[in-house]
Amino acid sequence: MCIAVYLGSHKPLKIPDVFPNGSLGIEPASWTPAPLANYSNIYYIGGKGEKQKLECSCMLVEHIVWYADGVKYENDELYPETGECPFETLRRYVNQVMDPLKPPSLVCDDSGGVFQTSHSDEYEDLFTTPSRITKGSLMFSHPQSIPIRHYYILPESIL
Repeated sequence: MCIAVYLGSHKPLKIPDVFPNGSLGIEPASWTPAPLANYSNIYYIGGKGEKQKLECSCMLVEHIVWYADGVKYENDELYPETGECPFETLRRYVNQVMDPLKPPSLVCDDSGGVFQTSHSDEYEDLFTTPSRITKGSLMFSHPQSIPIRHYYILPESIL
């Protein structure tokens, strides 16, 4: 199963008509993960491939790999070699819907973008700010499996 990343917000996001192949795209989600149930706008964030629907969110996964000669940081094989960094794209989406009184949330899980029964208490609750959504943050990484997380996105002035 692949990782899926969702954005929940109270402000609507202006979605571009076209995404370049290999980029990180966004579309209205086909279902709502439990931690995002109270948000009025739910979006699925995934890679743009050849098909109209977005693919998995795996390009946001980062790996720490242990080798005999040390540890190495690696991006997922779907991470684009050209174009905008997917983390910059994600941060731009988050900043577009940022509201200090009703901040957005990000959720990642193993749904692969497809409906699954879930409960909010299955997700690890964490806090972050838009500036911490960066390559190397390991936000969507886990040493043994796909992370099941709910990120509360707080205004920069809070943290």
